[in-house]
Amino acid sequence: MSVNNYWIFQGNPKIYDFETGLKNDKLITDWTVSNHKDKIKTGDKAIIWITGSESGCYALAKVVSEPHEKKSSSELKVDIQITHNLVDKPILGKILKHSNRMPKNAGTQGTNFLSNGEEYQNILELTKQKTSLSDYDFQSIVLSNNELCKTFQCSPQGGMRRSHETNTLVLVSNHVKSIYDDKWKGDVLHYTGMGSKGDQSLEFMQNKTLNESRETNIEVHLFEVFEEKKYFYQGKVRLKSNSYHESQTDENGETRKVWMFPLEILDNKPSRIDFKIIESVRLAKEKKVSKISSMALKQMVESQPKSKPSKRTTSSVTFVRDEKIVKYALLRANGVCELCDKNAPFLKKDGSPFLEVHHIDFMKNNGNDLIDNVSALCPNCHRKMHHGIALENDIAKLKEKAKIKLVVND
Repeated sequence: MSVNNYWIFQGNPKIYDFETGLKNDKLITDWTVSNHKDKIKTGDKAIIWITGSESGCYALAKVVSEPHEKKSSSELKVDIQITHNLVDKPILGKILKHSNRMPKNAGTQGTNFLSNGEEYQNILELTKQKTSLSDYDFQSIVLSNNELCKTFQCSPQGGMRRSHETNTLVLVSNHVKSIYDDKWKGDVLHYTGMGSKGDQSLEFMQNKTLNESRETNIEVHLFEVFEEKKYFYQGKVRLKSNSYHESQTDENGETRKVWMFPLEILDNKPSRIDFKIIESVRLAKEKKVSKISSMALKQMVESQPKSKPSKRTTSSVTFVRDEKIVKYALLRANGVCELCDKNAPFLKKDGSPFLEVHHIDFMKNNGNDLIDNVSALCPNCHRKMHHGIALENDIAKLKEKAKIKLVVND
């Protein structure tokens, strides 16, 4: 009795639109045989592998004929039967590689490659999960938006993406697009709810889905964006505690109530992010904040609730500063050091006076990142407060000045 073989049947999407073909089962009924023509036989099983930027297994198939020439062409073909059509939820090569399940010969130039039962079974097991990220430690894998959508069968837009097909809720904490930011406090992410204008409702769409997730069997997955078009996977998450209200300003500068959801990662801790990436996000936010008018900034910052600064682990513990607070302090100082009362020592390339923003009570000592705890100092005074003798009357003076609200002339 002959033993059936396992194969990788590989296709190039630049030559043929395999995704469209797989969406109509009748379009893909055979496969070209360019290698192993004497070994491929009826009953063999095949991993249908599509190459390209989103390479992966898009189907599993069974060989149902011996190699033969088609009447319409001189190419050698075998007839195949698609047994598992994965076109809507492919098992991406990136995911297989991350979990050490990548078929050895996948991606090699050619059409037919020998595989084995273990490689086939690895993929078959992943097809039985809600998503290919559901039951393995894929933390820190980076997907494109299109790969994310294919994996979860969800919408390509928004921060909260519900998929009924996979019974999942994908949360995207985008640190690049918005001047507002979800905050890490220890190992818990305080995630901002859905709704960009006016008061948010806990009954609104995915706010309700997330709020009720402890009582349902929905899987909640968290991605963070630190660079455009790159979605960094943190893992499956759950509500650590009850959601709560917080005051923020909406995109029109109006004060409103938002819902915050404290999330913890299941069976893991947040992945460490390279400090250089955090710094690049800070610079991007600084650029966005620089475009906000003084009046809008005043309204945003003065209505912010008192809370501890965002803190996350990089190669060391990093406090994530609010760039709106930085700009507010600089505008309030108006080019004059708030300690020595002298003009800034020089102007920057953009013509603005050079002052440095200092936290009066250090954040590492639980000082907050709000306007009543920051001052704008010249470099000498800043060094004095950190490395010299910070006199009590100096600290008192800065705290008094920090109470002064920004005056904006219409």
